[in-house]
Amino acid sequence: MRITRFFLVTPLALVLNVASAATITTVPPDLKPGDSYRLVISLDNKGSQRNHAGPATNTDITFYNNYVNQEAAWYPELVRITWYALGSTSTVDARDNTHTNPNNLADPDVPIYSVTGMRVADGNADLWDGTIQNLIVDPYCLCWDSNEVWTGTDPDGTKDASGNYMGASQVSYGYMQERTDSGWVNFSTLDATNGRNYAAISAVMVIPSPIPSLSRWGLIVVGLILLSVALLRLRKV
Repeated sequence: MRITRFFLVTPLALVLNVASAATITTVPPDLKPGDSYRLVISLDNKGSQRNHAGPATNTDITFYNNYVNQEAAWYPELVRITWYALGSTSTVDARDNTHTNPNNLADPDVPIYSVTGMRVADGNADLWDGTIQNLIVDPYCLCWDSNEVWTGTDPDGTKDASGNYMGASQVSYGYMQERTDSGWVNFSTLDATNGRNYAAISAVMVIPSPIPSLSRWGLIVVGLILLSVALLRLRKV
C-alpha cells in the first residue's frame, strides 16, 4: 500500500512548515455535491499553539468525546463539526463510538478522509481491515510526525484484547501520523498517566449543492425588472 507523507524537503522549508499552520481541507477534492463522507484527525501538540496531549486514565468514553470536540474547536475550520474519539474503553469499542462499525447497518458506510484531502479509507470495513490508505495527520502542520496517539484499540476497531484500553493502567497507542499498517492504531502500550495525543472521527458530512448562478441573460432580465420598478416609483413621486 502506498504511503503518502506530507513534508517539505529543504531544512528551511521544514522549519517554516512547523512554524506556521497549513491549510485544512474539509471538503475532499474527489467528491461531488451530495456525496457523504467523514473526516479523521490526530490532535497533535507539535508546533501548535496549544498542547492537545493528555493521559488515558479516564474510563468514560464521554470524557474523550468531549475532549476531542473541545480541542478541535481551536481550529476555525473544524469548530462546527461533531467529533467522536477514536478510542476504546472497557465498555465501548472505537468502531461503535465513532459509528464506523462495519457489522452495524445503522452506521453509515462512507469514505473517510484526512484533513489534507487524502482518502484514508473507502468505508467502515476498509478502515478496520488492519491498514489505511494514507496517514492521519493533525490539523496544525498537516505533516508526517512520529508521535504516539492513544487508542486502546485493536486493528479491527474493538477494544484492545489484552486489556490495554482507555482507562486501564497500560493503554495501547498508534503512530497514525507515521504508519499505514496496523501500527497506525495499535503499535505498543504506555503507562496511561503519560501525556499523549488523541484522535477523532467526525460525524457524517455532506457536500452541499452549489447555489445556481444566473446566466448573463438572467442577470439582464433581473436588471430590467429592477429598473422598471425604480421608474414606476419615480413616476409616483
